Amino acid sequence: MKNVLAQGLEKYVGEWVVICKDHVIAHNRDLRKIKKDIDECKSRPLITKIPKSETLIF
Repeated sequence: MKNVLAQGLEKYVGEWVVICKDHVIAHNRDLRKIKKDIDECKSRPLITKIPKSETLIF
């Protein structure tokens, strides 16, 4: 996950992001539009929405 965090995710604010093997492989505001990319990931992808405002995760 270090590669993804090093890239910075601020350019994806408000979008769904698909991370596969430590790389962003797709992003879009509409999750349905990136379903094909999710299905093509050979490992278990991480799918998350980048919030519009700061979020503190404990």
